[in-house]
Amino acid sequence: MTETDLVYGVHAVMSALRSHRPGVLYVKEGVRSSRVEALVNERQASQILEVAESSMLERLAGTRDHQGVVFQFLESSFKRTSFDTLLVPKEARRLILALDEIGRAHV
Repeated sequence: MTETDLVYGVHAVMSALRSHRPGVLYVKEGVRSSRVEALVNERQASQILEVAESSMLERLAGTRDHQGVVFQFLESSFKRTSFDTLLVPKEARRLILALDEIGRAHV
């Protein structure tokens, strides 16, 4: 797995859970907070819950700043396709939209 196959921290993990992609939600043993409870409640059937020691979360995340939660996507949930493959003509028409440096509008 690559480092992009997992996320850590409450907000990043919540976004990952809401993507409905299969994976493993690791929660620090003994954590009792409303934010972590919300993550556990958001979990889907395809997302496994594991209780883990802090040292394991640090090893997975590569930092102590994991806020007691790590979500690791299952490899099978990724479908990687090269851009050249997308350009090969198919029977169905495609729309390819490429955006770069999109920013938030300032009012």
